[in-house]
Amino acid sequence: MDPSGLVITNNHVVDGASRIEVEFSDGRTLEAEIVGQDPPTDLAVIRLESDGEVFPHLALGDSDEVQVGEWVLAIGNPLGNSHSVTAGIVSAKGRVLGGDYQNFIQTDAAINFGNSGGPLVSLDGRLVGVNTMIQAVGGSGNIGLGFAVPSNLVQRVYDDLASAGQVTRGWLGVAIRPVDAEVAAAFDLDKDIRGAIITDYSGPESPAARAGLRRGDVIVRFNGRPIQNSTDLQFAVADARPDETSTVDILREGVALSVDVVLGQRDFREAAPLAEAAPPPDPVPTESPGRLGIVGETLAGELADRLQADFAGVVVRRVTPGGVAQRAGIEPGHVITELAGRPVGDVGDLRDALSGIEVGQPFPIWIARAVSPGQWQRTFVIVEAPE
Repeated sequence: MDPSGLVITNNHVVDGASRIEVEFSDGRTLEAEIVGQDPPTDLAVIRLESDGEVFPHLALGDSDEVQVGEWVLAIGNPLGNSHSVTAGIVSAKGRVLGGDYQNFIQTDAAINFGNSGGPLVSLDGRLVGVNTMIQAVGGSGNIGLGFAVPSNLVQRVYDDLASAGQVTRGWLGVAIRPVDAEVAAAFDLDKDIRGAIITDYSGPESPAARAGLRRGDVIVRFNGRPIQNSTDLQFAVADARPDETSTVDILREGVALSVDVVLGQRDFREAAPLAEAAPPPDPVPTESPGRLGIVGETLAGELADRLQADFAGVVVRRVTPGGVAQRAGIEPGHVITELAGRPVGDVGDLRDALSGIEVGQPFPIWIARAVSPGQWQRTFVIVEAPE
């Protein structure tokens, strides 16, 4: 990546290594040291140990300009067969395979075990990606599904690792999901609206909460960048610097607003697992709206104390198999806090909110679920009003 001997590779290639050697095509080897690692993108920068040697290096291409169907070359060391080149095309862009900061280029250029960290090169000799992983069936190896980190993301990570040894990312402190046609219909938005809807935030001191962003706000632009889905927002926030003010354009109940947010810095502590949140035993039968296919109880008094919940709602005790609630993903232990824009403080509120919805109309149900004792996570499910 640099004539001074800075090399970018996959983090999984060097992670945990006690000694690193780099072999050149002429057979010589040089030792290297790790400069910085970034597990979220599976990238790492190492520095070759030499006495002022000037190294050849690849120029970066613009991965945003790479077209599906364009020819590319994958270079690497498959199964120890060093300096191997394969050819193929770009099969797709923007592939997300489960991580927060994934935006892979998919290629059918053969990427085999040992190609990790090698370059994906355009036909004009520019780096457009770093070969990272494949999808295979039963350990069968390459079947034409290879994935590379795009060069524009590589450049962003490389710059931070080379200069500071770590990647600094902005942090908004929200949980989000993409706005698709189903979500737009449930929230009575224009059918063509796309963005990322806030389902929760990490706490009252998160940057989003301090700025006044709310659950249900739809983020459509961030610092002027259009937001089409959750991935767009994750990358836009990550590219912004902590402690700087960012502008977030939102739709709140259909009204366009702009909110200034001072971002925090993202860390990568593991999220707490969902707690076992089974409801307490039924002392007496409880009456609840039958249209949803649940039996529930108002969250108050001794029940609220037992569940360490400082908010109002209806605790789901039982769910009818095959009913509307179960099909939507509502489970015993969840707490319904809002339905179709109306707060739910007790069973009566839930029944009243349901009574005003026409059969077949899609609407959101906001729920809280326990992630640890006294800690609750908010989200919503979408259902169509039953008969």
